[in-house]
Amino acid sequence: MAVRGNNRTQKRQSIFRLTSGEVLAGVPAEKLERDGNEVICDPRDWLPEFSAVLNREYAETADDELDPTSGSRARRAAAIAVVDAHLVIGTPTPQRLYRIVQMNNRRDHVHPPLEFDALDRSRALGRSVLGMYVAQGAMDEKTAEVLSGIAPIRELPQATPDMTVSELRDLRSMLLLQELFPVDPRKRLLLRRALSENPPSQLKASEINQRARTWSALASESYPMPWNPRVGQVFSTRAREGIVLSGRRLPELLAAADTDDAAFDELVSYRAAHWLASFGIIEADRGSLDGQEAIADTGERVRRSRRTVMNCLQALRHEKSRQAATGLLKSLAAAMDDGDRRPWRVSSSGKELVGREMTPLWFDSEFPKDTGTRPRKAAAPSAPLTAAATPLPLTTLLPATTSVPAPAPPVGSLVTAPVPAAPAVVAPALTPEALVDLIETRVQELHAASGRLGDLLGELAERSRAASVAHPIARQRADTAVRLLNQSLSRLRKLPELMEDLTEPE
Repeated sequence: MAVRGNNRTQKRQSIFRLTSGEVLAGVPAEKLERDGNEVICDPRDWLPEFSAVLNREYAETADDELDPTSGSRARRAAAIAVVDAHLVIGTPTPQRLYRIVQMNNRRDHVHPPLEFDALDRSRALGRSVLGMYVAQGAMDEKTAEVLSGIAPIRELPQATPDMTVSELRDLRSMLLLQELFPVDPRKRLLLRRALSENPPSQLKASEINQRARTWSALASESYPMPWNPRVGQVFSTRAREGIVLSGRRLPELLAAADTDDAAFDELVSYRAAHWLASFGIIEADRGSLDGQEAIADTGERVRRSRRTVMNCLQALRHEKSRQAATGLLKSLAAAMDDGDRRPWRVSSSGKELVGREMTPLWFDSEFPKDTGTRPRKAAAPSAPLTAAATPLPLTTLLPATTSVPAPAPPVGSLVTAPVPAAPAVVAPALTPEALVDLIETRVQELHAASGRLGDLLGELAERSRAASVAHPIARQRADTAVRLLNQSLSRLRKLPELMEDLTEPE
């Protein structure tokens, strides 16, 4: 289904003017500049001839004829990077092999060498998390396949034959939400490792939004058309502790939403944004000062007021709009169950107005933007200066040759006297030759240090077993070390390409 380097391989074949089928089953004689209509199947026959054709074309063209669209195919082919292929014939664990192959593909989507959009990157992040869960035994294969979008929703153990389209979509979406905002401490740890996040106490809004975009992007796979994953950014940092749902089925929530505040809030908080976005009623704020445009009932383009998704949800929660908001949610669910037709508008009492389609402008008029001003905040009293918490040193995880600077002494009191600044030291500029030597030295040191680090971890494991110590590394120190390692890996992935750009051609 997917292999590492697949896009680059297809691009190479398109330049060669070959197809995968021809490589596998045989190359026509005309592509080898032979007469006749035969097909040469044996690579030992056609490959040398095809290579000779390309070499002849290469020799007949100049070095400057490297046009990316119409230049010589031999010159263009020579400019493509070489990628090793790994062929696996037979495996007792095909699902595990598939996850291993996909891991490289997902990493490329997150740290893209190609131009993947935000939707693909968010989906790749989510599948990395699900793959981590499966690899660590925290989730079964079938559930991960359904949540990744590979298998149909009806294969979930929780799915029943009487479930409608809207309820099946809701089942998958809510399972994804709880897996990306888990309460289980073990899953929270695995999630942080997969996404390279800070510990829960230091989790930032940007990391919460990254999870929300991941949830939104994966959830959109159950709908006909995807939406901007920023639609899902509706959570505060309180979501770091996990999201707990009532567990009630969607029909029960919709039936009780008129009078049950908890059911109504659960629908608005976790369903409304995606449902409205799937029909194009709302969209993520683009940040444009000119706002957004929509088509009015008369057919003319009308400028909409700029508003965020959170503002739309707050409008639904307004007490005066409660019945209309409940009717709107029921109308959206009914439209999904009826083949994803356009949803009907609703009256102020929540009754469907059959035949009158719901539009973005209608939504803005029935659930208007809240333009109230925020109350002015009182000035906070000045707090006494306290010592900042410093992370614990990682000397036990560093090789013996690595020097670690001593931590700064704790702050005991407010310093009022001026402290003289250290004199600036200007290093002499290095020549290009000296910089190349320095780069080679740093690469060798990095290679040696990574090996020593692995040896130290192995030695720590052996000594811990001998001393009957199950977990020798404290959680805070491990989180700090793993975060630094993940950040280092992200930087290292970019270095080979930068070095190739500065390297003379072969």
